Amino acid sequence: MSTSKSTACQSMRDDQTDINANAAAVTVTPRRRMLILINIILCCIASSLLSTALSTALPPIISEFGIAVGTGQWITSIYSLVMAVMIPMTAFLAKRVPTKPFYIGVIGVFLFGTTLCMCAPNIQTLLLGRALQAIGGGAIMTVGQIVLFTIFPIAQRGTIMGWYGLALSAAPVVAPTLGGILADTTGWRSIFALTGAGMLLALVFAAAVFANVLPTSRIRLDMPSFLLTAIAFGGVTYGIGTLTGGFDRVGCAALVLGVIGAVLFVRRQLRLETPFLDVHVFQSYRFRIGVIAACLLYLVMIGPMTTIPLAVQDGMGFVATVSGLMLLPGSLCSIVMNPIGGALFDRIGARRIAIVGSALTLASMVALVFMQSTTSLAMFAGINAVRTIGISLVLMPLLTWSVSELDESKTADGTSLFNALAQMMGAVSTAVFAGIMGNRGMTGFNLSSAFGALCALVLLIVAVVFIRNRRADAAATADEISDDAIDAAQPVEQLAVAS
Repeated sequence: MSTSKSTACQSMRDDQTDINANAAAVTVTPRRRMLILINIILCCIASSLLSTALSTALPPIISEFGIAVGTGQWITSIYSLVMAVMIPMTAFLAKRVPTKPFYIGVIGVFLFGTTLCMCAPNIQTLLLGRALQAIGGGAIMTVGQIVLFTIFPIAQRGTIMGWYGLALSAAPVVAPTLGGILADTTGWRSIFALTGAGMLLALVFAAAVFANVLPTSRIRLDMPSFLLTAIAFGGVTYGIGTLTGGFDRVGCAALVLGVIGAVLFVRRQLRLETPFLDVHVFQSYRFRIGVIAACLLYLVMIGPMTTIPLAVQDGMGFVATVSGLMLLPGSLCSIVMNPIGGALFDRIGARRIAIVGSALTLASMVALVFMQSTTSLAMFAGINAVRTIGISLVLMPLLTWSVSELDESKTADGTSLFNALAQMMGAVSTAVFAGIMGNRGMTGFNLSSAFGALCALVLLIVAVVFIRNRRADAAATADEISDDAIDAAQPVEQLAVAS
């Protein structure tokens, strides 16, 4: 008995030693912070581009492989679906594997998937490559956010996440324009070649500047929990996506199985001493409201990225390049507004930003309901630009507001759950919007936009009624500023060992 206790105590001491040994890596110099931020942004730009770059290239891909539109939309949907399934695993790996090798490893997975897509001889190989890209891309996005929340003080998080939002939201908006041009000039496979080259450069940069900035411990993988997350996220996403095209027994079964998996997953996490994902983060009021708002926002953000190019090409008769260029004004607005939204969050909080952004998003979605095949491209582009401005104002401030209230030990769990649920809704959004539109041209586009307008209306109601600023935020920010000033007064390079 004493031997057993001694072994257990030793194991606890070893785990604590791991945590303490890594704790010093959390504090980094301002120069190293910025280098890591730049690298994360570059990686996220490359990975986020492929989340929507194929939307304007879907028609030529569908034509080359001889598949239906419903099958073709899974080229985009599978990316969000697999990301949603793998993001919870990222939270575990981020706490178990040293940051630098983990980060470089997931970049490698992304590159391998990109190579498969570039050389895909059939739709099955293309979907496999997209799945591997999603595994790497989801891990890059999630661990990047965890790192930024860890190494930057609360007083700077809004601004930093605003710049990070350039990669997370602007890149997917720019991607359709780039994808359309490449599809018409050098072929859709060149989209993967260009993205792969960019990610290869990011890999070299990461090897040079990244460090083990997150604490790790000897936690064990709870395989039943991981399997339940896969069943929950995969079943719900696939089920809803399938049922948008009409009643389907497999879709119904997948949806029911996903809901059951979600219930069993939550029950298991509440009983585990060391949960796979700590669902207690939902006890935070901010986090609960933030997740609801994010799901609504992703419904409005992702779906139209697929249906707008289809409407311009199939409904109005233009080529992929034109549909991509039509989205360019919105892309530029998104690039400008993300840093502005982050800076405004640091100054005035989340409430007013969320209300204004939601109102703009609602107005633009209502306008899209009345688009016709005779509508000028300039008006179409202007309405879409308003939509991207509204989304850019809400996206990063919403994430920052939701996670900042959580304890630092739960940041990884909160960020992973937030991203997983948002990505799941992104996959659902693509499937629902494409399912509603079908092959009905502008009429189908108008109907899908009406669904988006309804989601935007609910988002506005959530922003007005439930998102609120608290005085405690200001106090926490002031304390963090003081702590940061003390850290800045100690210019010792603390990352030599961690590197």
